[in-house]
Amino acid sequence: MHLDLRYVVESTVEDIPIPKVDLTTYDLQQVGHLGPSVTANLTLHEGQVVTFILRCPPKDPPIPQAIPRTETAKEYNVTFDCSLLKRLPCCC
Repeated sequence: MHLDLRYVVESTVEDIPIPKVDLTTYDLQQVGHLGPSVTANLTLHEGQVVTFILRCPPKDPPIPQAIPRTETAKEYNVTFDCSLLKRLPCCC
């Protein structure tokens, strides 16, 4: 099994920065886990939002139009930071 973990950060209040999320991976197979695990450390302030998405990724590669690109983000006037997309492969 492969799992895909991503998160999206935003601030809903003007002058409040987007939250910082630190993901840390752990290998706890020696204590019975079937694969790697992850923890998230964050401190949220009023107006900050973090949405986590955990899914089984598709087996086929995405169509080119579905791959996030900075050019597309600029076209739609949204921020795009490649470091905000995190992947955690998990083989169980």
